Amino acid sequence: MTDTTLMKIIKDHENRGWSKASEIKKHGYGLGCLMIWKKTEAPSQGVKVGLINDK
Repeated sequence: MTDTTLMKIIKDHENRGWSKASEIKKHGYGLGCLMIWKKTEAPSQGVKVGLINDK
């Protein structure tokens, strides 16, 4: 996955309500960043965490 593709995936996640919570860093054999879910429609569910990785 190229840097351009990774940035597109991050932007797509942000458009669905996720927020980027870290810089893009090496993760395993590729790159990744921490994303957190902060939509206000479901506050009782708390904060969800996901990792976008280019492996």
